[in-house]
Formats: sequence, structure tokens, C-alpha cells
Amino acid sequence: MSATVITKAKIAQQNSKYIFLFIFIAIYISSLIIFPKSVSSGIKSGINCCLDVLIPSMFPFMVAAAVVTVSGLDEKFKFIFAKPAKFLFYLPPCTVPAIIISLFGGYPIGAYCIKSLYKSGAINEEQMNRMMCFCVNFGPAFIISALGQILLNNYNLGIILFLIQVFSSVLIAVIMGIIARIKKADFYYKKAQLKNKNFSFSQILIKACDSASKSLLGVCSLVTLFFGIISVLNDLGLINFISCLLLRKINIPQYISNTLVLSTIEMTQSCIMGAKNSATPYPTYSWIIGFGGICAHTQIISQLRDCPFRYSKFLIMRIINGLFTCAVTALVIKNPEKTLPVSAQLTMNQAAEISKASPTHLGSIILLIFCVLFTFNVHSLAYENNNK
Repeated sequence: MSATVITKAKIAQQNSKYIFLFIFIAIYISSLIIFPKSVSSGIKSGINCCLDVLIPSMFPFMVAAAVVTVSGLDEKFKFIFAKPAKFLFYLPPCTVPAIIISLFGGYPIGAYCIKSLYKSGAINEEQMNRMMCFCVNFGPAFIISALGQILLNNYNLGIILFLIQVFSSVLIAVIMGIIARIKKADFYYKKAQLKNKNFSFSQILIKACDSASKSLLGVCSLVTLFFGIISVLNDLGLINFISCLLLRKINIPQYISNTLVLSTIEMTQSCIMGAKNSATPYPTYSWIIGFGGICAHTQIISQLRDCPFRYSKFLIMRIINGLFTCAVTALVIKNPEKTLPVSAQLTMNQAAEISKASPTHLGSIILLIFCVLFTFNVHSLAYENNNK
């Protein structure tokens, strides 16, 4: 009897998913017919955002992360990370490169690194889901340059906002490590086998670029889709409608409520909307980049679609991270009394323009450093093989 009940429950759950999918497709196709210009404009903005923001700032980091896992570099230099990783985070040493790259590389790169570790057997399911609570962060290319320097006309403010995000992620990592110790979670540590130790440097780099390109293509596709969806929502007036409800119920000013509503969907355009009004409190931006929005969450889900990823736990920690960084920002920095000279002509379709001055030097430097380390790794392996 119980088996029959479970089977019926599974069938009902599958049917509900199909119904939701059918409704989504019906609405999406209808919007393409009713609002063709709006969808087209949003898609164009999304493509420009991918070309100007995501690919230049994320691709070097994704290649670096892929080479780490392909070459076995994390295992080669485990003696550097072993004690700090276990003491601070209660994690094996192979996770430290992934943590560092995720803090500086951008939102979905953490998921990309963690998936590689899990698939290689370097971490278990508990460690994977725990790392996903703090290995998520918008990189300095967006927070410091795009948000701080261009939108808010304050480079130093961008640095402070970025450091607050890093501080929150590290603090969450330490606290969750303490909780794991209290719960006596298994400290899983499997010594990785260097399966690709006979690969040449060129083979390692080619395989890493191929893996990073496939992942980045999925990320760009989702971002482009959400730009189109937001454009339709704006034309329908749904975002303004929800903002008006918040204004009536909670008395949140509409220029802030519009930004907050949009932040639950997509982060880039919500930052632009907030910058259109210089009175937007700085903690609002910390919430936006701390929570990430459904678009960024979907990118992470797409990376971990074949892993036992618990999104509910991830979502709760994103909300906590957003609220915590918001509170810290309110304590550390305050909006100036005078109006900031931000551009009042920013529009929803100018999302890609904020990135044209986003530096990719950091990504290039890190990639070069990794290349040197990889070369050292390959030569050292060759030396070991010759001496056997």
C-alpha cells in the first residue's frame, strides 16, 4: 500500500512539473507573438551583456578552474592548503583553489569548480552542498568596475562592496565548518589519482578550454533568456504593480521597491535601475549582489543538474548572505547627503554598456599564474616518470 502511495505521489509530482512547463511555454510563446519588439530588444541587450560582461570576465577564470581539475594541480600542492582548509573550513585541501577562484571569478564559477571536484570523487555530497553555500560571489570585474566605478561613480565604494561580499562568504564557510564538526560530519578526503599525468600542457589547456566553453555557453543562454523575459515583464507592468503593492503594504519607496523586485529576477538590470536614482541606499546593492537573483541561481542549477544539489539549502543561505551583507554595508558606509553624479539616462536596455570599462586584467594575470604552475606541474610529473 505504501509503495502504491509513493508511486502515485511521484506521478502527481511529475504531472505538476509538466503542467508548469506547459504553462510557461504557452506564456512564453504568447509573449513572443504579442510583444515581438520588446522580446527582441531584451534579447539583443542580453547578447551584448554576454559579449561585454560575462565572457571577458569569466572565461579566464573558468579555464583556470578547469586546468586545476584536469591536471591534478590541487593534489600536487596539497601540502600548502591541507592545514588551513581543515582548520578553517573542515574541508580537504583540494577545495581551497575552488574557494579562491569562486571568490574572484564570478557567480557560476564556484558551481563549476565544485562539480568538477564532486565528479572526480575529491569531495562527497555533504561537502559539495556545504561549499555551495559560500562558493558563490560576483567577481571584482563587475562589483568594483561596473557597479562601483561606472554606475555609482565611486571606485573605492566598489572595492568596499566587494570586500564585504568576500568577508561574508569566508565567515559563512567558517561557521558551516564549525557546524559540520558539531554534527560530526564525515571528513571525507580521497587522495585523487592523477589520471592525466601523461598529458602534455597543450592537451591539458585544450581540454580545459573545451570544458569552460561549454559551461559558459549555457550561462550566456540563460542570461539572454532572462533579459528577454524582464523586457516583457516591464511592458506588462508587472514589476511596477508589485512595487506599488510593496509601497502600500510596507511603505517602501517605489524607486527602491522597483529595484528590489527586479533583483529577485536578474541582478545586472536591478543595479542599473537602482543607479538611476542616486538616493538608492548602498545596502540595496549589497542585497542585490549577495542574493544574486533567479537568473544567477538558474545558472548554478544548470551547472549542477547531474549532481545531488539541494537548492533549498542554497536559497536559504543566499537570503542570509544578502541580509547579512546588507546590514554590514549599512554599518560600514552611508550614502552621501549630496547627489552622486550618476547617469540619469540609464535605461533598461543599456545593461551591456556598464561593462565596457570592466577590467579583465585580474583574470588574465591569474590565468598566466596558473599556466606557469601547470607547466611546472607537467615537467615535474615528467621528471618523476623518467626516474621510475
